[in-house]
Formats: sequence, C-alpha cells, structure tokens
Amino acid sequence: MFTSALTLALAGAALPALADQANGDGVIKLQQGFSGVCENCDMRDRDLSFAGLSGAQFPGGKFQRANMEQVIASASVFDNADFSGAVLREAMFTSSRLNGARFAGSSMQDFQAAGAKFIGADLSGAKMTHATLVGADLTNATLLNAHLDDANLTGAVLSNANAVAASMQDADLSGAMLNDVNFSGADFSGASFVGSVLTGARFNGAALDSTDFASTRLEGADFSGATGLDSAHFGGACGDAQTRLPQGFEITNCAAEGMGGPEELIHADLDGGQHDFGE
Repeated sequence: MFTSALTLALAGAALPALADQANGDGVIKLQQGFSGVCENCDMRDRDLSFAGLSGAQFPGGKFQRANMEQVIASASVFDNADFSGAVLREAMFTSSRLNGARFAGSSMQDFQAAGAKFIGADLSGAKMTHATLVGADLTNATLLNAHLDDANLTGAVLSNANAVAASMQDADLSGAMLNDVNFSGADFSGASFVGSVLTGARFNGAALDSTDFASTRLEGADFSGATGLDSAHFGGACGDAQTRLPQGFEITNCAAEGMGGPEELIHADLDGGQHDFGE
C-alpha cells in the first residue's frame, strides 16, 4: 500500500518498471528519496544504500539481508519491521520508531539512532560497535549476545531488557534507566554507568573490570559471580538491603540519602546477609 508522492521505487514486484535498474546479480539499486507509506514492503536482499527515507513509514517491512549502509531514515516508522542479517553500517535512524523490529545478526557499526524507540525490539547478535543510542528507548528489548563495544547509550532506557552475554566494553551508559535489566554474563570492562539507575539489575557472572558505577542507584541489584569488581568504581553509589555485592563493599543507603539525614552504609555480601552501619 503506497500513499503520498512516490519518489522512490519500492517493492519491485509492485513496480516492474524498476527492472532495468537492477544490477548484474538482480539487486535493485535505490538512490532517491521516499517519505510516504509502504506497509509490509518486501525489500529483502535489496540495495538501499545511501537512500533517503526520512519521514517514511514502513510498518511490518521486510528488510532481511538488505544493504542499508548509510541510509538516512530519521523520524521514520519501522514498527515490527524485520532487518535480520541486514547491513546498516553508518545508517541514521535518529528519532525513528522501531518498536518490535528485528535486527538479529545485523551489521550496525556506527549506527546512529539517538532518541529512537526500540521498545520490544530484538537486537540479538547485532553488531553495534560505536553505535549512538543517546536517549533511545529499548524497554523490553532483547540484546542477547549483542556487540555494543564503545557504544554511546547515555540517557537511554533499557528497563526490563535482556542483555545476557552482551559485549559492551568501554560503552557509555551514563544517566541511563536500567531497571530490572538482565546483564548476566555480559562484558562491561571499562564501561561507564555514572549516574544511572540500576534498580533490580542483574550482573550475575558479568565482567566488570574498571567499570564505573559512580553515583548509581543499585537497590536490589545483584552482582553475584561478577568478576573484576576489585577494579570497579562505586564512589557515591547507593543501594538497599537487597543489594548483593561482595563481602567488604560498602555503599550508601539510598533511602537515608534521599531523606537528607545521616547516610547509612550498607554492607551486602553474597551469602545473602546484609548489615547496616550508622555513621
């Protein structure tokens, strides 16, 4: 279904006149701009590199294995679209809506999606090194085995996300909302969580060498089996009686800190015992 002015030929089956634009291996090259609506478009295996798609709507679109390198698709709608195995290197999806979209195994290095919405999206195994996701909403997203090394997720929302075994070395998650995220087995070596909210987050078995948790909220966070904590930074972090940290770690009680009264120190050890120490 197409609406608005059609300036980019999409879905070759519906527009056979495009056949003469196909290259030798039958892949259609699309270069112009499109800002209309194409519902359930079948763009599998197409070459969309460098295309301008800002403001367009592709709900339910099929983009599996498509080449979308350096596509500009800001403020566009791709809800429930499938980008599995697609190439999205240096693509720009700033402020776009990709709720429920699938990016399993996609190549998304240097992907630009500040302010975009990925609610319930599946980014399992996506290669997103150096991606920019500032202020993006990844609530309930799946990031299983995703590669986000050196990614910028400052101010992002990942509440209830599944990021088991993800790699986020040197990633910046400062000021992010990370309630109830499952980071079990993930690698955050050198990453920054400064000022983030990590209530109920699970870091079971995660690698946390030189990870910065300064000024974070860690109520109910679980670091059981995490490695590298001796080199991690927890200055100004706070937790509660349910926070599980190795024996010997002391952090501020968030409740006491919030009341502006004398700060209590919580010692939380992995055998399940928690002890409060008044100053």
